[in-house]
Amino acid sequence: MIMDEYRERGTIRSVILEYESFDAARIRQDAEAWLMSDDRFRAARGAARHGD
Repeated sequence: MIMDEYRERGTIRSVILEYESFDAARIRQDAEAWLMSDDRFRAARGAARHGD
């Protein structure tokens, strides 16, 4: 019911990444790269940080 009401307010993306072993730094790096691949997120982050 909530999703139906707010469906037009945004988009949903997902990804499944599998790793052979736990490497927190690598997982974080991959997650940040995936998030930054969204143009809207990249624009918002760049505007907030001025110059990245």
